[in-house]
Amino acid sequence: MKRDFLKDLGIADDVIDKIMAENGRDIESAKNKFADYEDIKKQLETAKATMDKWKDYDQVKADVDNWKAECEKAVKEGEQKVKRLERQSQVKDFLSGIKDEKGNPRKFVNEITRNAIADKLLAEMEKEESKGKGLDDLFKAVAKDTKDIFTSDDSAPKPPTVTPMSGGGNPASSWAQGNTQKQQSWNRFR
Repeated sequence: MKRDFLKDLGIADDVIDKIMAENGRDIESAKNKFADYEDIKKQLETAKATMDKWKDYDQVKADVDNWKAECEKAVKEGEQKVKRLERQSQVKDFLSGIKDEKGNPRKFVNEITRNAIADKLLAEMEKEESKGKGLDDLFKAVAKDTKDIFTSDDSAPKPPTVTPMSGGGNPASSWAQGNTQKQQSWNRFR
């Protein structure tokens, strides 16, 4: 409110002073209610900035969850590979130690046969119904329908026998005789 407005209404100066004083108190009282407006405005800006950071946090949290899932997957795959390597080692050791009825070590016909049997054993070991069975039982089940996977003592290859060459006489003289013939044929072309 302005003083000129009150003067135009025909109010005396001392009354105008009282009205203006009362109006000033009302204005100050109203200002006091909003005195912390600037502080609240700063707090609001800080809260908005924090909220913006939380948006990034949600993305980072999602990334962390993805990395965690990938890490767990890699650990699980690694454990499976280790178990498979352990089973392969067990099968290799088992197949190397197979013996016949007399206790003599048995040999496979060839590496292809050995590898095929090893693969079948590994596949059997991984089956759920094979849990708790020993390698002996699994081997018997895998090899029951196969024939001739082992070499027999009778069919072992025998070294070839070498017979002496026929001919006779002194080897030095036959060499000399061969050289003489070569010289004669060479001389013909000269």
